[in-house]
Amino acid sequence: MPQYHPNGELVLNNPKDDLFTERPIWHLTQHRRIHTEQPANRFAALLYALIKVDPNPVKEVLNQDWAQKAYQDIADLEHGSEMSRSFALFRDLLNQDDMRWLSQLRTQLDDLPAPEQALRPATIQALHTLAAAGADVGIFLHASSKTNRLSAITRATEALEQLQSFVKAEVNDADGRALLEIIEHWQPLLVKAGGALGRAQTLKPVVNPYVAGDPVTGDLFVGRDDIMRRLEELWADARHAPSVVLYGHRRMGKTSILQNLGARLPGRYRLVDFNMQRMFAESTAELLYELALACYQALSSHAECDTSALAAPEDSAFFQRSPYRAFDHYLRSLDAVCGEWHLLVLVDEFEVVETEIQAGVLEAKLLTFWRGMIQGYPWFSMVFAGLHTLQEMREDYWHPFFGSVTSIPVSFLDDADARQLLVQPEPDFDMDYEPEAVAEALALTHGQPYLLQLIGHSLVSRFNRQTFAQEAEPPRVFGLADVQAVIDNEAFFRDGDAYFTGVWGQADEPQQAVLRWLAANTEGMSLAAMEPHLADVDIPAALESLQHHDVLHEQNGRWCFTVELMRRWVAAVKLRQVY
Repeated sequence: MPQYHPNGELVLNNPKDDLFTERPIWHLTQHRRIHTEQPANRFAALLYALIKVDPNPVKEVLNQDWAQKAYQDIADLEHGSEMSRSFALFRDLLNQDDMRWLSQLRTQLDDLPAPEQALRPATIQALHTLAAAGADVGIFLHASSKTNRLSAITRATEALEQLQSFVKAEVNDADGRALLEIIEHWQPLLVKAGGALGRAQTLKPVVNPYVAGDPVTGDLFVGRDDIMRRLEELWADARHAPSVVLYGHRRMGKTSILQNLGARLPGRYRLVDFNMQRMFAESTAELLYELALACYQALSSHAECDTSALAAPEDSAFFQRSPYRAFDHYLRSLDAVCGEWHLLVLVDEFEVVETEIQAGVLEAKLLTFWRGMIQGYPWFSMVFAGLHTLQEMREDYWHPFFGSVTSIPVSFLDDADARQLLVQPEPDFDMDYEPEAVAEALALTHGQPYLLQLIGHSLVSRFNRQTFAQEAEPPRVFGLADVQAVIDNEAFFRDGDAYFTGVWGQADEPQQAVLRWLAANTEGMSLAAMEPHLADVDIPAALESLQHHDVLHEQNGRWCFTVELMRRWVAAVKLRQVY
């Protein structure tokens, strides 16, 4: 089946407006279609209008009568009430510009399910976050204290900034487009409202340069020079550029490394972005077709490439015949173009391949096939970035594949890079750190880049709040007390939950039992001290695996957490769940 959006297949009535791959499919299957219109079809048409190529603004779509009828008519279907009500709220949020209306948003969420009970938990959580910002807008509107009003509007503005990052990372395409447009609609209104007090014109907030969660590029990309130099050395000669695996924990910066490769490699390289979390292929044929299409787009989008010999891959060759033969044939067709260019396919989140193989979605021989491609075409290389270490991929289909690639671990930053990331996240950062504050941050994080970014981001946000609350700018120096204050705030661990739960989730039950015991001991424990409490656990095996994953390390005969903040999170969250 070709790779086009299923909502487009449900509602496609006018193929001239859609992707070229859909037109012949629509004509060939028109006589086989059921043409009875149902509420689900009309709602699918609405979703498709929000996500298709070159879509209209969400506000423009939702203000049309057919769109309103589409989400109203599904209210009686399963989960239909949630969908109908949330889309009605999207429309209202885009059409309103009265701050009083936003301040009362929380009362309009009563008929929506709680996030944990919803079909789209991230969307519902986003609406609740928006309502919390609205509550601060209510304080801004009604408080008599100028200080309280400024603090409230600052909190609301920061909440929208954080919500924007959350939506980009967690919310699906249709809902995400609507929510981002809503945020962009309300942000200038909040800024204008705060400016009306006059104080915002003299006390400017510090622009927060720290990026907690999203990949960083350009001047914000700090450290990893050792890895970047290694890659530059490996790929100095494009005729013999080996394929590479980058592996490590979540939030270690693997995606940032991929996104900064373009600035470090010679111009003859053409990067092909192929993030597995964005690939919703239902078969090996779909995946290989999408990869061939991505290679075509990477070449054809550059003016320097001679596109006269380029042709887009034909989907019929992948879906009606052998997808392996079709992909190999397509790479052969690029030989004339790629004589001087080198394709570098960036496969982010590559552990998804293993998950899809185990689920039967992808064929295990895909890896053997990719190995043949990178060995057979000197201008074709692949870079895989993901969670697992090679030793953990024990299935037979991984061994021959990894025999032909170079593996590079991505772990903690060294002290010099960690210090630079914190103290100088961008060249013109106008804040200073006391040495004790830097030392504490490095001790708490062990150079984990995401946690360093989160500490820095929290410090700048706290500084801005204090500036408006005190109606005077505090000294532009972060001290030890400031670092301790942001770490002691429960919001810090809530904001960093993606990292902590990611590390915790990679441990099995025996390893988690070991982590719980060690979390309660700030000085660590020896193996002998743990054995009486964990009689049913193979403690040496658990310790070996946790050490291999950089979660624990042994020091003077005692086992300790490598990242102190991870220990505190386990102690605060997982011990409380057990005891």
